[in-house]
Amino acid sequence: MGATLCCYALWSGTSTREDFLSTSLALLICAAMASLFLLSETKQETVTSGWRALDRGLLKLAAIAFLGLFAEGAMAD
Repeated sequence: MGATLCCYALWSGTSTREDFLSTSLALLICAAMASLFLLSETKQETVTSGWRALDRGLLKLAAIAFLGLFAEGAMAD
């Protein structure tokens, strides 16, 4: 998303500083909105033995990170 915003800003003729600031602001807003869903407090269950289920927020964050890095690698190829 950041690369798309930067490309559009550069294409529209803005300066590099304006491009960087507008892209940073847009990504900051996206991160703030995503953190509402990913960083919610949940009741912790105590498990005495065996496998422990992973936190849903952690799994969502891992999926977003994996897909973002996968897309970044696909664009570079």
